[in-house]
Amino acid sequence: MKNCARKILFVIMVAISIIVFANGSAVEIAKEYMSLFFSREFEQAFEMQSFQVKLQFGVKAMESAHNQIEQMLGTPAELLDVTTQLFNEGTLVVFYTKFEQGYANVRIVIDKHDKIAQFLIQPTAPPEPMIPPYADPELFEEKEISIGKDPWILKGYVTLPKEANNFPIAVLVPGSGPSDRDETVGPNKIFRDIAWGLSAHGIAVLRYDKRTYTYGEEISELASITIEEEYITDALEAIEKASEIPGVSSIYIIGHSMGAGLAPYIALRNNKVSGIIMLAPPARQLAELSLSQTRYLAPVTGISELQLRITETFFTKLINHELPPDTPINGGVTAAYYYDADRYLTIPALEKISIPVLILQGEEDFQVTMKEDFFAIKNKFEARSNFTFKSFPGLNHLFLETEPGVQHSVNDYYKAGFVSEEVIEAMANWIEKLERGH
Repeated sequence: MKNCARKILFVIMVAISIIVFANGSAVEIAKEYMSLFFSREFEQAFEMQSFQVKLQFGVKAMESAHNQIEQMLGTPAELLDVTTQLFNEGTLVVFYTKFEQGYANVRIVIDKHDKIAQFLIQPTAPPEPMIPPYADPELFEEKEISIGKDPWILKGYVTLPKEANNFPIAVLVPGSGPSDRDETVGPNKIFRDIAWGLSAHGIAVLRYDKRTYTYGEEISELASITIEEEYITDALEAIEKASEIPGVSSIYIIGHSMGAGLAPYIALRNNKVSGIIMLAPPARQLAELSLSQTRYLAPVTGISELQLRITETFFTKLINHELPPDTPINGGVTAAYYYDADRYLTIPALEKISIPVLILQGEEDFQVTMKEDFFAIKNKFEARSNFTFKSFPGLNHLFLETEPGVQHSVNDYYKAGFVSEEVIEAMANWIEKLERGH
């Protein structure tokens, strides 16, 4: 592997020398550091770092980071571009690189003393949009739209089937975190795949940037954000926007992860919704999910037994609402947010739903699991005629193909792929069947 990495890096560095015309010294230093890192020459790379970086990124840390990157992306395969810019009295060099299993920006900052002041690898999208094999762009068109009201106007896309005067539309509700309209994770665009796949079947799709994605800075200055503000208000605005599109015959909600769990709450607030598709809906409290994921990932995160026990005690208190509401949890979120999320558990809302519901689950999902979530919902509602359930072997939380039966991690999400065609077909066939019955 070391020799292979060296050969690949040699090809990359030759390409760099051809295309770089400015900031040559900084690029050469970054080039050498990158070569040493991917060749596992960590001691030599360590000596190139600034004093501050040495304190935080020692040889063992470098080896661990290398192993994680290799698991996530494989080894570097081709340099696509290099850019430089001034950065805090130094120079930022960015190598846009194709790896065996995806794409990434390798960011290296060279300080004024010619030392490595920052090293970061950020998975990113391919240079050109990769079209899923099941999506024929000739069959649909995509237009930018806006939803919502001041001061929270959000941008998005509506994908419309061509040459159709009467068609259903699906409104996509994203999962947790500041997700963009495509629900981008590394090189993967989950909602774009769904939108293009369904529109190739004659189903329009509306998707939008989350409020926390567009207005993250403004929201961070607020005391807290509620589930109503983060999800439900904007989803209802999107439904109204969808209803105004000429040719729309019926409206469906497709929610993913936390957005799936909230889909029935959204449908109960708007009688224009004809059906719900729930992709990996959780059956448990948000804190229970967080604790479950921490336990599952312990072998790959390196958390000690003591740290795990402390975490378990902390999340048990959070589950039981025993922490002060202003207790920080992660990413600026407080206990109050978790307590608010507990007011929107999936099963109580589904008990009130009479419209058709399709629930889909990846069997390799470690975030929302088959045992604790999918079967908990299925056992409760499978006897109802308006519910349909389907699980997919070999698919993860993003409904991307993954290796079955192994220890998974979030690194799996950074391997480029497409939402499974089986999932697209299951959603399209379900909607088409309902439309024929109208």
